[in-house]
Amino acid sequence: STTDDQDDDHRDDDDRDEDDDEARALFSLAPAGDTWSSGRVLEAMLRGSVPIVDATYRTDGGASAKGCADPARFWRDGAPDFPHKAPFVFVDDWTTLPDDLRAALVTAATALSCDLL
Repeated sequence: STTDDQDDDHRDDDDRDEDDDEARALFSLAPAGDTWSSGRVLEAMLRGSVPIVDATYRTDGGASAKGCADPARFWRDGAPDFPHKAPFVFVDDWTTLPDDLRAALVTAATALSCDLL
């Protein structure tokens, strides 16, 4: 029916607006799903935004990491043959997210200003 077609068109517009907003976002939430990381991390990186990832496994005794000692170690620290750290914001406590984001911005601004000098 015409009403159903109009509803579908409206939903498509809403989805595009949401995608545009996410594409312009500096940070993107990428909380854990069934595992420590989820497809949200990749989606954020593909959009060019900094993933905000769950690191609460460090404060919950590893329960949210399902037995993995430190699932984010490679992303956070790199490796001997790949000494690059992922530009993620790791959140140990979601109540501190505003402070974590401010710290990430300061770190990024400092790194950028050093690169420009």
